[in-house]
Amino acid sequence: MRICLIGNSHLGPVAAASAQRMSETSGLRIGHYIDRTYGKVPLKLVGRASAGAMASFLIEEGDNISSMVAVEDWDAFVVVGLGFSLVRLVEKWTSFQPDCLSEPVGEHLLVPELVDGYDNAGMDTTKALALIRKLRTLTDKPISLVPGPLPAAWVLNRSGGRFDSFQPFAGYRNRAFLLAQFEKQVNRVRAMGVDVVNPPEETVIDDMWTRTEFCLGQPSDPSPDSFYAKGDFYHMNREYGDLVSRSIMQEKVLQGIGNSLGTKE
Repeated sequence: MRICLIGNSHLGPVAAASAQRMSETSGLRIGHYIDRTYGKVPLKLVGRASAGAMASFLIEEGDNISSMVAVEDWDAFVVVGLGFSLVRLVEKWTSFQPDCLSEPVGEHLLVPELVDGYDNAGMDTTKALALIRKLRTLTDKPISLVPGPLPAAWVLNRSGGRFDSFQPFAGYRNRAFLLAQFEKQVNRVRAMGVDVVNPPEETVIDDMWTRTEFCLGQPSDPSPDSFYAKGDFYHMNREYGDLVSRSIMQEKVLQGIGNSLGTKE
């Protein structure tokens, strides 16, 4: 089994956990390609009949890191993060929000007829969907998407700046509407023949928040350089990555290719 994981910083803890899982499982090979802000070389996808470069997806090449993905070398692909997340939907609404929300989130209101189109446009600009669409032109092999993590539960205890955008979703009505809108985006991805990996159940509170113990930002560490002090409510730790990796390996990708870990020569 050869699985190619491609993502941004959210791939970090998943990559670490999957590397450990690879060392423990005979016949399992995993490759990691991480988009970095300081990357210098575009990711290149190469198929049998065509190839293409993802100009906005930059890899930091090294001795054991290549920027080229030959799709025929892999049995399945997993796209991690890359802008596709519920957090992105909330942040898009800070400009234009659905007018059905009971509390203000954005500067302008959208009538119901325009909400879905606005959400679609916001997600269509993510690197995740650009990458998935490019992969689909090159291969019919299984593709899975791991959305970016749900926001940390402690965001509700913070105020100012980006934190204020999430306060209205403490209430059930607004939260239910947001979750329904995000599910529409998930279903759009599924309609492309892509499996979407849900957040591990044990990490989630009220269907929308990540439990504090799985977050890099910890309220118990308010030191100036900590993730919590910097307001990072969207990056998760190794324990979270391990659960996501387990879901990918045992439940999602493997179902798409016969639920088998047999080595493919």
